[in-house]
Amino acid sequence: MIRWRGEPDPRHVAAVDAYWTSAAEHGMNASTFTARVIASTGADVAAALSGAVGAMSGPLHGGAPRACCT
Repeated sequence: MIRWRGEPDPRHVAAVDAYWTSAAEHGMNASTFTARVIASTGADVAAALSGAVGAMSGPLHGGAPRACCT
């Protein structure tokens, strides 16, 4: 995790790690597909990751558990 100042809260690190692990275990989902399509165009890794994170933020994918996590 990147922080502007200080160290990240270990609970936040554990939560984000668990979230990304569970998302990765679901195989070919919207964010994975998005990253693969962007990478296949020859774009750099930062662009592919940015697109994947953007897809992950939607309410039907990564943002789905937002209501129970906030």
